[in-house]
Amino acid sequence: MLAAIASLFRTLNAQLLYRQGVINSMLKATYLVSVSFFKWWSRRKIPTRITIIDNYDRDLKIRIDVSKTMGASLYWTGFHEFNEMRFLHKFLKDDMTFVDVGANQGEFSLFASKRVTNGLVLAFEPMSFFYDRLVDNVELNGMNNVRCFRLGLSDYNGEVPIYFNNDNASNHEGLASIFPIAQTAGDKETIRLATLDEVATRESIERIDFIKVDVEGSEWAVLRGAEQVLKRFHPALMIELNEQTALKAGYKVQEMVSWLESRGYKPYQMVKKGLQPLDIRSFCNAVFLHH
Repeated sequence: MLAAIASLFRTLNAQLLYRQGVINSMLKATYLVSVSFFKWWSRRKIPTRITIIDNYDRDLKIRIDVSKTMGASLYWTGFHEFNEMRFLHKFLKDDMTFVDVGANQGEFSLFASKRVTNGLVLAFEPMSFFYDRLVDNVELNGMNNVRCFRLGLSDYNGEVPIYFNNDNASNHEGLASIFPIAQTAGDKETIRLATLDEVATRESIERIDFIKVDVEGSEWAVLRGAEQVLKRFHPALMIELNEQTALKAGYKVQEMVSWLESRGYKPYQMVKKGLQPLDIRSFCNAVFLHH
């Protein structure tokens, strides 16, 4: 019964990306109910439970763990970050190249692949478990416009430990970082790092239109390692701004924002009607567009 309810929520909520007007207003009420179910579910102690949902973004398949935060959100609402997906749905065109830095299990990569049908998705995930899940989810959908790299991006080449804790209180899949905090003080894995400038040259990439970066404190390092890409292609950017993880990495969010502004980028935040000038908070996902 619960599985059928969750599937119905996902089906109806996906329409929020495609419908407008009165129907859209009615669907918003359903979305709020689905969020309530997700919050109720998250308060329970759910054992590890791997499942494949087949109506992510209407018709995509994705393998998730419903005992984890991101997996549970996808299971009950069909989204983990709704505003971000709404923006990408309007922004992405079929011939674009989308770069997913910190691809995790592939939520953004799958969503972008569906829209850049004549373009390309470059998905970077350095952790072995999530890289395997990413590849699996790409294969589940038969997508041939996604290139997966078991690689972290930074401003140098090398190997570093990345810290994570599968037993942390939040059970959140997206907290692994090379700058450990209390929630990721458990296990670690050695990962490889490279720069996007190097990868773009090596892979003969002739176009990059959008870069999404969510790497728990390493965001500025990723951008510094992509300076030639930014200068050549002026891609739009979607970057997680988190003061806590930034400070762990040795910088303040405003320093990174100012660095981008000095290179011709203007910061925005995503709202219902589109974009508005960025009001830096302790945590948000921001969009940067080149002048």
